[in-house]
Amino acid sequence: MPVFFAGTAIIGASQGQAERYPHVSELLKLEDERGASLVDTLLVERLRATETGHNFQFGELADYRDGDGVVLALAIDWENVSTTDIDGNTKYVVDVHGQVLAFDYSTMKVVGAFPIGVQVRDARKGGPSDDHARALARRALIGEDDFGLLASFVEMLKQVELKPAYSNRIQVTTAELSPESVSVVDELGLDADAFSARVGQTMSKYLASNQSVPVLPFKKGTVIGNQMAAQFTNGDVYQLEIPNPDYTVSFTVDRLRKLELDRTSSQIAYLYGLYATARVSQPLLEKDYANHQFKYAVSSTVPVGIRPDDPAAFEELVLSSINSFTQQISDPQREWVDKWGVTDGIQKAFLEMDDVLAKCR
Repeated sequence: MPVFFAGTAIIGASQGQAERYPHVSELLKLEDERGASLVDTLLVERLRATETGHNFQFGELADYRDGDGVVLALAIDWENVSTTDIDGNTKYVVDVHGQVLAFDYSTMKVVGAFPIGVQVRDARKGGPSDDHARALARRALIGEDDFGLLASFVEMLKQVELKPAYSNRIQVTTAELSPESVSVVDELGLDADAFSARVGQTMSKYLASNQSVPVLPFKKGTVIGNQMAAQFTNGDVYQLEIPNPDYTVSFTVDRLRKLELDRTSSQIAYLYGLYATARVSQPLLEKDYANHQFKYAVSSTVPVGIRPDDPAAFEELVLSSINSFTQQISDPQREWVDKWGVTDGIQKAFLEMDDVLAKCR
């Protein structure tokens, strides 16, 4: 089956794009010596140099508008830059997320998506610098060697099977914080809506990568109804239709806690923990295949006198918990279930979720 690369696109309406993607939107304007998109050129070079297992069509005759085969795009759907002052130093956390987006050009329908994302952290003396944030965003997007969103795009393609259509579709439709969790996130100085969106993106990402299953794009501000706008580097804008899912995933962060584990004269150990509920359903039959709560925790040690970076620790906790949970679906381990499972029957639920995902591959 022929596979075509349409280019890199930003998801969402063009209005307000500079505010949503202040660095990525500028980086996508960079050109190579031929005047073409530098990001597209570098990604095609990576695809040509890597054996992905897919029949990519390149060159002048590779026109995906003929309607034969699968069309892929690097669809960027989130950019975030946060800075924190720590004792006169500025800590930077830069996120650039996107999807290996497969679509049918003849119908303008999304076939499936495989979410990817990169985070870059750095610290420098002095106040925040837009130039440094731009440099970090470039590293996150373009990267080098096996790091960056371009490298993640190629690596994901090595793991997945592309089809012109899938028998069933699954989508993360809900990512929520309980009122108690919202209070904790507010106290951390984080935006609760952005935090919950990150939860949904992370669930989609690890479900796709750990289980090699295509997912429909997670619905957030860039998706209105069942329509998703994609603006490509060459100026083309496509209105892509997202089909209704056959199966849905909901994820709720029920509780967030921080405890002091141990203290010595030189360092303090903290435990960051959560309780979360994952639900997998089939809306048409009004059937739940899983609706179970689990817990998870990570530890962090800091020197005495140094303030712990609680926002980063809680974000890492959520990412780690979802990564661990989704790894269990295809191969649930009794040790994990005994340690982290809260509600009864979670091991059986993992097996039922695995059956659901098998129908979506």
